[in-house]
Amino acid sequence: MHRSEKLRREQIEEMLLQTTADLIGESEGSTDSDTGNEVATTPVVRARLAAEAESDLHPPPPHTSPSGSGQQEIVIDLEHAEILNVSTVHSLITHTTPSHNTFTPNDSPAAKRRIIHSSDSEEVDDVPEVDATSPIIDTEESESQLDPHDSDSDLDYEPLPMSQSETEEEEGSQETTTTQQSPTPQSPTPPTPQSPTPQQSTTTEAETNKYIHKLTSSDRRAPDKTLWSRKSLPPKPPQQAPQNYEKGLATNEAKNAVTPGDFLSLIIDDDMINIIVTCTNRMIEKKARKYKTEGFVHKTSYTEIKALIGILILSGSKHDNHHTTLEMFSTHHGAPIYRFVCSRNRFTFLLDCLRFDNIETRAERQATDKFAPFRDIFERFVSNSTKHYTPGNKLTIDEQLLSFRGRCPFKMYMPMKPAKYGLKIVMICDAENYYMCNAKTYLGKETVGRGRNVNIAQEITMTLMKPFLDTGRNLTMDNWFTSLPLTRQLYDRNTTCVGTIRRKGYIPMAMLGKSKQRKVNTSAFLFQENVTLLSYKAKKKKTVMLMSSLHNEVKIGDKGKAEIIHYYNKTKCGVDVLDQMCATYSMSRKTRRWPCCLFYGILNVATINSFILYKLSGHATGSKRNERRLFMQDLAYEFTRPYAIQRLEVPTLSRSLKTLIRDCYNVPEHLPPPPNPQPAVSRQRCNICHWKTASKCKTRCLECNRPICPTHTRITCVECYRDNPQE
Repeated sequence: MHRSEKLRREQIEEMLLQTTADLIGESEGSTDSDTGNEVATTPVVRARLAAEAESDLHPPPPHTSPSGSGQQEIVIDLEHAEILNVSTVHSLITHTTPSHNTFTPNDSPAAKRRIIHSSDSEEVDDVPEVDATSPIIDTEESESQLDPHDSDSDLDYEPLPMSQSETEEEEGSQETTTTQQSPTPQSPTPPTPQSPTPQQSTTTEAETNKYIHKLTSSDRRAPDKTLWSRKSLPPKPPQQAPQNYEKGLATNEAKNAVTPGDFLSLIIDDDMINIIVTCTNRMIEKKARKYKTEGFVHKTSYTEIKALIGILILSGSKHDNHHTTLEMFSTHHGAPIYRFVCSRNRFTFLLDCLRFDNIETRAERQATDKFAPFRDIFERFVSNSTKHYTPGNKLTIDEQLLSFRGRCPFKMYMPMKPAKYGLKIVMICDAENYYMCNAKTYLGKETVGRGRNVNIAQEITMTLMKPFLDTGRNLTMDNWFTSLPLTRQLYDRNTTCVGTIRRKGYIPMAMLGKSKQRKVNTSAFLFQENVTLLSYKAKKKKTVMLMSSLHNEVKIGDKGKAEIIHYYNKTKCGVDVLDQMCATYSMSRKTRRWPCCLFYGILNVATINSFILYKLSGHATGSKRNERRLFMQDLAYEFTRPYAIQRLEVPTLSRSLKTLIRDCYNVPEHLPPPPNPQPAVSRQRCNICHWKTASKCKTRCLECNRPICPTHTRITCVECYRDNPQE
């Protein structure tokens, strides 16, 4: 209880005792000589006698108290009563002067607080009626009726001046209290029947108020003296008219694609593959010096790198990404398509030599940029993803952690993530289609600069939202991003936001929900211009705070939760669902080089983005159960086909493997043309017979051109040779 409030209560109590004692002394002043009754000579008593005489001339109808005893009892509860001024108390006691009961100095304090009037019905009717059964107003719920400076008396700082809306709110509450204190007598009117619509609205309001925690006027001030309003304020109109983006759409260029490979080529374009080919060949030239006779050491090409990407995509669809290369290329356990593209040694060698930038100039660039070894590929990937998709009006920003435990200058530790250690990528996704619209790698302080007062989360958010500002979209984020300055900055660019928020200096302490009087599953609201602050007490010791510039009113939805919470739960999972989809069919492999880790990560996201464009373009049927897995298999088949057909020209490739490649990719066999008549060839000994018994012959094999004798010659037709090539 405030000190000023205690002083006022003590003054009222002393005033009651003093006024009662004065009235008792006046009633014992003199005696009438004719009747022998005591006559009051004070002006107060004379006024009362004049009122009694007037009541004798014009007697009012008989009146009885509710108890039936002809007594009216007025109880003043000083613990819960309103603080009244001196004139009001004096007028109340003057009009209810006791005529038969007196107080003695030995009365108890409880008896001093009770004044009982016992008089005739005519005298009681002349006294203004006071509703003793009216509800007592709690001082804690009506602090707006007090002096605004008294409510802040025990704070350590001077209260800030209230805004115009807050002043009107305080004055309105005082006028309402004054009206309740002195009701005017009204004539009884017959009750009018109410329509069913007001009754329904009243019931809805009662149910809504059950889930709302009302804050007092002192609860709206934050520790840093930021002032909030308990009533919603009119929002500031946006600078530009919002555009309508109900659902995400693929661009016209993406709609013209037909096959799964065409859609992935929109995200991983030819320029990116050519950069990888050039940088990888530089590394192959350096490492080729260590190998002399191995046939798998040679420069790569565009079709081979594209086939390598196809193998990685197929391994993700079959969950072979963490299997050893021995299992993948095994003739008993592995998929045959792996062996159709390359050998196991060539696959391992290519992954070892894979590079994404010029290693000769890397040292200069890496001195000022930690992300130099992969920046060019990553920026091209993000640009292609943003260019071929128009997101809807619901966006989500969150971070993705790529698992990595090797050496990296910007490796992060996030204990709440399953991987805990890895590379952090901040992404913006469509909340409905889960398409990755924009992304940025988190590099620590170098992400936005080395300034001391730079808010990294705010700068990253504004950078990623740059292509989508001034379009009327909404951004959902978690407590690492949400702040009051960011909310206002986004609203100035015609973009709303909804997100959870941590404890800040501009959040009032009452919103933390530590009060024991606050019930579970209740919501408290505070407002500023274009900003709504919500505090929801989910459990006894758990309170969640949300900030929204999209909602501007107190509205409770299903299960007693505010509409802000329902909207947040509906749109918060954009990046989380994308991360889950990447983990379902992941093509990431174990590596000690962080550029390769990022390369696997962008392949996962690129496959999902291309699949979403594939569905939005109308090519997907939507009836297949594992449609995405089948899409990845078709994608791998299309990417590996050109290089697998090229391998048919390799003379050292086994005949059985060539036959399998033709059967897998439906390549017809080109039979050699019939031999032209050639001049007589000298006779040579058979290459298959033993050298001691070999006979000379002119016949030669059509495949290897070796001389063979009739003993080792077999005549077979073309159809039989095609059915049984090994025989």
